[in-house]
Amino acid sequence: MRLITVLVLSALLWGGVCPAISGESPAGGRLAAQVRLERPAPSDPSGLDGSAGENGLRKLLGAIEVDKEALKLYAKWVIGAPVLVVAILIAMLLRPRRTPEADARHAAHPLSAPRRTGTAVPKTILPRKTSRPTAKLSDQQQVLRFFLQLFKRQQGADPDSPAQLVRTEMRLTCPNETYEMRILQSDEWVTRRMSIGMLGQGGGSRSRCFYVIYDSHMVIKIPPVPMNRFGDYKRQIAAEGRIVDRLAPRPCIVPRVSVILKAVQPLADSEKLPEEVLEERYVRLLQSDGELQEHLKIDDSFAFFMDLAKHCFLSATLEEIHNGYHQLMAEARQHPELLWDQHGFICRYGEAAGPVCQALQDAYYRCEGQMRDVLEQVGASKTVPTYHLKQWFLSHMAGESLRREEVALPAETVEQLNRLLAEVVRTHRFQVDLYRRHLTDYIRETRFSQHRRQFESLATNMLDLLAWIGQRGLALRDLKPENLFVAGNPDDYPVFLNHPDKFSIGLIDVETAVFTDAEDPILIPQPQLAGTPLYATPTHLMSNAILLEAYEDLPTILHLQDWFATIAIIFKLVSGENLFATTAHVFPEILNRLKVVDPAGPDLMDEVIRINRLFWNSAVAEFQTNMAMHADLFARVDVTIPQALVGDIADGLKADLREIENMVGQAVSDQSFFSSGDKRRYLKEAPAEKIGQMRSKLTQEMESGEDKPQHREEVLLYFELLERLKARQEKIQQAEATLKAPSATITADQLLDAMFQRVFTAMYPARWPALAPELYGSRAYLAEDITTYQATM
Repeated sequence: MRLITVLVLSALLWGGVCPAISGESPAGGRLAAQVRLERPAPSDPSGLDGSAGENGLRKLLGAIEVDKEALKLYAKWVIGAPVLVVAILIAMLLRPRRTPEADARHAAHPLSAPRRTGTAVPKTILPRKTSRPTAKLSDQQQVLRFFLQLFKRQQGADPDSPAQLVRTEMRLTCPNETYEMRILQSDEWVTRRMSIGMLGQGGGSRSRCFYVIYDSHMVIKIPPVPMNRFGDYKRQIAAEGRIVDRLAPRPCIVPRVSVILKAVQPLADSEKLPEEVLEERYVRLLQSDGELQEHLKIDDSFAFFMDLAKHCFLSATLEEIHNGYHQLMAEARQHPELLWDQHGFICRYGEAAGPVCQALQDAYYRCEGQMRDVLEQVGASKTVPTYHLKQWFLSHMAGESLRREEVALPAETVEQLNRLLAEVVRTHRFQVDLYRRHLTDYIRETRFSQHRRQFESLATNMLDLLAWIGQRGLALRDLKPENLFVAGNPDDYPVFLNHPDKFSIGLIDVETAVFTDAEDPILIPQPQLAGTPLYATPTHLMSNAILLEAYEDLPTILHLQDWFATIAIIFKLVSGENLFATTAHVFPEILNRLKVVDPAGPDLMDEVIRINRLFWNSAVAEFQTNMAMHADLFARVDVTIPQALVGDIADGLKADLREIENMVGQAVSDQSFFSSGDKRRYLKEAPAEKIGQMRSKLTQEMESGEDKPQHREEVLLYFELLERLKARQEKIQQAEATLKAPSATITADQLLDAMFQRVFTAMYPARWPALAPELYGSRAYLAEDITTYQATM
């Protein structure tokens, strides 16, 4: 319609004006007269033919006294230019229409595609590649696109057929997102689902790893630097294969091309072939088939595919075990009557919970009338039972607000109730915090009792893995729950976790591993400078050249990197928390400092010491704080020590014992309450029980008024701290004796103390400046604070 309108206007303009003008104006001509804009006389109704129109136009031109030459110039430049513009517009309107492929891409848009009843609005649409510049897709989007194309191939669909990708579910555990893939085939949408999640999110690994469920469970690793040559790709797989051969028969999962190619191009009898034979066949095919190689690429780079079909990630196992520790609302709703039954509340949560129960009962009865007043405004005061009021109160006590969809009340009323109950929580903050703490402690204790044997089995097998790695002359250097799996009978999971002899812990992704058994340490290959901050030390980021200069034994330092990671892993096994969450934040600063370190410079050792001091000040403080916070849990977990680690664990215990003996001697010599030599000697040699008796006797004398020294509070505190040191000293001595037994078993707190001491004394030698432990980000200690710290530890 637009085209017809433009053509008609052009014809009228050119046909009505141009025939009245003849001749050409000379170049450079100018208008010789001014045009007077006068209203023309009415035209003769009988003059409808062409000549009449032409004569009328000539008369009009004569009447307004326009010069002919000027009019010719006017026609050429003023009227001709718009005609040229009109011609261009006509050409644009007649341009070729959009192709069917473009229509297909348009149909792939979620708003134009048919939508299933009850399905969510598509979150992600992965279009086909075009020549237009597009925003860079994230690694996860690239992986999703890869499997969408694989789905099309499996269905025999055109690679450019319209497709949709819809996120349908999100979970807390990895893989934490589920997507529905849709492709348009023969005017019908064909669908299937897949799940995906990033492994080690927030970690420091160089490669990006994803856990994918598509036909089977698999791990996909995308290298940090694009790998475009098949030869490099093949060599990397072979290098990881050599690590696995050294670790045999320990279960390991390494990249295999057959993991994905058996879905792309199945081979005859592939299900019956051994994995090694199937892998060899695919490798031979790849060497001569460049098109098949493209099916191993994600975003134009080769990716590594690992099969996890028979096993479960250690990280997923820990999430299952510890996921319920903070479910306060579930605990409160499971027994809603307990808050109004003080006897039952005390029986479940302990004698100390009694006052909290009474205080919250009083708070409820004070606000019950106020809630009724709010309900009265909408005529619901008499229809809402008291049971619901108590449930609403409990929800806020547990930290949750009322939701409109769960309460059959107007939105404004729900908001008023939430404000009222939130004010009750603020007014009784102390009692509410105690209530939540009692529930959390109960949940933690209950789940700990349920899973204690699993903690012991997992910790024992984790030590067994550590010992095996060391015996095979390797350092993995990136141990973490996301890189480990539990290998047992899948039909018996998770029951087999209660028995350490029914499962083992295997390895995934050994790209950072290095052989440490070279005849000369200088021949040890340079491993990747990488690690995950929660499980790493500064040595992970230092080259072999720097480590050889700073330490006497490079193989030991590399192996102790795995020790440090194992300490953090066992802590997470038992507590469900990260041991070095604060210290991990020091790594950006460490990286910045290492960038300017010259391995051949005269200040190398000073820089290495400063970097290590920054890290270990925080790591020591955080280790002591977190172990003290969970001391009761770790003291009840018994771990069997592999014979290969007994000597190293014993060395750690001896170092820990020497430190405590020095602290006891310092504490006795520095105190001023007992100046007699005999009393000082007795304080040094007396066991914890005797020190406790002395403290109790002194307390009784002070309470009876028989003895009131000037600093009695300081004296009591001194005896309390000395008793704790003595108790720890005796516990370590007992653990030393236990290690001499054929099947050595010690508690988890003793184990982690000994392992931490072993790593610390090797990575921060005694010849380096003394530490002043303080969490990273806190105030810096001054030199004189070191003495204070050592005296009060």
